[in-house]
Amino acid sequence: MSHADRHLQSIACTSHSLLMLKKTDSTSEALSLRVLWPMIRPEKLWPDATRIGFALVILLVESGTAVATPWLFSRMVSSLSRPETLLAVPVWLIAQYAVIRIISGLATPLRELLVKPVETDLQRRVAVLGLRHLHDLSVRFHLNRQTGSLTRTLDRGADAVGTLLSLALFNVLPNVIELIMTLTVILKIFDWRYVGLLLLALGLYSSVSYVFTRLRMTARRARNRASNEAQHQLVDSILNFETVRSFANEPHEIARYDAARKDLRQVEISLQRYVSLSQISRGILIAVTTTTLLAMAAHDIVAHRLAVAQFVLIGSYLSGLYSSVGALNYVSAGWRNARVDLENYLELLAVRSEITHAVQPVRLPGKLSEAGAASVAFRHVSFGYSPARQILHDVSINIPAGTSLAIVGHTGSGKSTWGVC
Repeated sequence: MSHADRHLQSIACTSHSLLMLKKTDSTSEALSLRVLWPMIRPEKLWPDATRIGFALVILLVESGTAVATPWLFSRMVSSLSRPETLLAVPVWLIAQYAVIRIISGLATPLRELLVKPVETDLQRRVAVLGLRHLHDLSVRFHLNRQTGSLTRTLDRGADAVGTLLSLALFNVLPNVIELIMTLTVILKIFDWRYVGLLLLALGLYSSVSYVFTRLRMTARRARNRASNEAQHQLVDSILNFETVRSFANEPHEIARYDAARKDLRQVEISLQRYVSLSQISRGILIAVTTTTLLAMAAHDIVAHRLAVAQFVLIGSYLSGLYSSVGALNYVSAGWRNARVDLENYLELLAVRSEITHAVQPVRLPGKLSEAGAASVAFRHVSFGYSPARQILHDVSINIPAGTSLAIVGHTGSGKSTWGVC
């Protein structure tokens, strides 16, 4: 397949995907990504798939070391608490602990090194796709002077795709695996009461997180709208600096921007209120659960059902468990935030272009010698960027070949519009 054929195929695929997007009312994450993927899919998938595969293997090793670390630490405490134990036993355990910590420390940077090229290339494709679509839109769209909000939408769309990739592949899977492994170890070492209480706490934790995440999504949508409006006011004022200065309109422009920033301030405070209440609620739940579990472990130690090392172990596993649950909550919030940002980007892609260009346009002569005698004629032309901005009204002009025409008129009479025509 030639380069031109591949280019035409790419254009056809993109046009089909955009048509699907325009016909779609829902912007759920599954449908959004399904429609967007054909437009940003690289020609060769195996390099990215290989990188992601190696990164997933590293994640599995990292999850295993996270679960094994507290267990080795409790073994060291148990060995050191017995005077008759030979010195070689804790030294060997300490050596194992050191190796696991080294592996755990190397896993994260290696994983990020493998994944970063995939993530940045995906973001580049999304940003370029958005810019290409903006250039395909009509002058009427760009005359609205939404430059500031458009740049924010493109940036958020590119960041959202990278965030979704990172969260889906490299945050959800390792934390779920670590959570299951930790609960299994707790059930084996302790008993069902500990696991039952933890599952109850996890259920309450998830419910609280879900409620506040929904509230945060609504607040984030409002924040995005307010942020876009503030950025639009700022960029529009700067782009029209000469006009603003000529009409001494600086106080009006500053007042508009100040009002937009005040609106942004209010929605930012509302968003932070939900974030803080969510953190307080989860913190209280974690504190109550931890206190109850430690009290149960202390009671079992007094009853000689557990040893001191196991008391240390349950504390370590609780810390890791809460870390995994907190990470999953971050994943949920981050996923929903990225969905909101991606919604704005897809809404931009769904804007229809009023003028569609042919894939293979008709070639016109580029020289007068090739075209022969020619003239330019406009007959009964009416034009306006919108019904409220009609510029030309039934105008007819004939420009014979080899002649020049000067168009003279007052400001706003349509001189520049004729040049564009």
